[in-house]
Amino acid sequence: MSEVRLYTCDMKITPFEKRRRLLGAIYGAAGGAVFALMTWGGDALGLASAHVGLPFGKFIPGLLAGLLLGTLTGWLSARVDKAFVAFLLWIGLSVVLVWLLLFLQFDWMPQLIRIFEPAPYWENLNYPEVYGLGQAFMIGSIGLAILAGIAGLIEGLLIESAMQKQGAGGIVGMILVVGFLLGVSGYLMDNLIHPNFRDSAKGLDSLIHYAVSVEGQEVDPIVARAAHLKTMTDLGAEVFTRPHRLIVQSYDPVMLFQVDYIVDFGGELYSCTTVGNIPVYCKLLL
Repeated sequence: MSEVRLYTCDMKITPFEKRRRLLGAIYGAAGGAVFALMTWGGDALGLASAHVGLPFGKFIPGLLAGLLLGTLTGWLSARVDKAFVAFLLWIGLSVVLVWLLLFLQFDWMPQLIRIFEPAPYWENLNYPEVYGLGQAFMIGSIGLAILAGIAGLIEGLLIESAMQKQGAGGIVGMILVVGFLLGVSGYLMDNLIHPNFRDSAKGLDSLIHYAVSVEGQEVDPIVARAAHLKTMTDLGAEVFTRPHRLIVQSYDPVMLFQVDYIVDFGGELYSCTTVGNIPVYCKLLL
């Protein structure tokens, strides 16, 4: 009997309402996709350019989750068709996305490294529990909730506008608005924790490339000291001139100011320490 009632209820959905819900899903999917691109996409490209292992390890699940959660939130908001409920749904989405940001960095990636990287890598990992994650979660949630809440409040208005306009102009405008709001949100979330790891990796990678470029040349001592060139030259040219690959080994659990990397120089593993994105010391991993 319940199956008959459900079927009858579905038959009562008008083409107008179906289109409204579809536009809500598109609205949410666009917002979720742009958020993921701004939060994890640029970070992934930066890590890849610095030769960090598994650079897209956060971006792929982040993008899939952003699309799925955004689509669901947009569809539900359009289905309920109440601005206040949509506001609450999008705030709820913002909280989940901030949790996902922290989860992917500090829980997901260590497990991914243990699955896809050889034992010499993960046997030397030391990922301490980070202090102040609760504070970071609160700050991120508040910042994201403001912009996501606005996206929820205006979703109904933008959908109505898109439905009244001929052609794709209304839909494009709707996507641009939510893309802007969630894009700014993604940019803010990216800068919450990612630069501590991305910039330190870039600093270490740049030093390795610089050491290779000046190998065999006379370098002004002041320039060499400022560039921390000795960090590489102490290893010997036969080491730092090989192809290299980086994996986060450990980090300062309080400020994330110090990040240690395992650097694979053609199969020979070294531990390199960066402080404030500046490489200061490397040693052979025994």
